Amino acid sequence: MKSFLSLNTQGFFNKFYYQIYFDKTKANYKLIKKERKKQLNQFRDWFSMIFVKTGFLNPKAAIFKYSNL
Repeated sequence: MKSFLSLNTQGFFNKFYYQIYFDKTKANYKLIKKERKKQLNQFRDWFSMIFVKTGFLNPKAAIFKYSNL
């Protein structure tokens, strides 16, 4: 079921989960893990950038934004 889901969904990380599920060699697993971590970091940076620009996760910006109301 796991592999079936991984094959049929066009998700963000599914490629890596599919590979881990099928080859359980350590070298491959490490490489995949590294790649997935890199993608997670990119996603996190992109996500936090959006929130900081809008002022949701940046308290100082939020205070400055709404102090004039």
